[in-house]
Amino acid sequence: MHEIFYDDEKLFQCLLYFLQRRKMNTLRTAFFCSSRYLWNAGTNFSPIRAKTIYERFCPKNGVIYDYSAGYGGRMLGALSSKNNYKYIAVEPNSDTYYNLLQLG
Repeated sequence: MHEIFYDDEKLFQCLLYFLQRRKMNTLRTAFFCSSRYLWNAGTNFSPIRAKTIYERFCPKNGVIYDYSAGYGGRMLGALSSKNNYKYIAVEPNSDTYYNLLQLG
């Protein structure tokens, strides 16, 4: 992966392969698919996806360690499961941390 990323021709071929196989039914779809490589935007990890991953790979009563609590999507996924997970997260922003405690 590292070699491909730093080889312009290989990277171009990789991106071209991706874009050719992506269903582009509108110009807007093409813009949003390719624009994510041009800037970063905060996103929320879907709670239902987190819950699905936890229930598939984490045993009941297991511990989930989240090294980046962020917007709380993974936390909601853990808390919404009936598997009684212990959720431990790291969040350096004190405002976000406080609000995550309220949300939880």
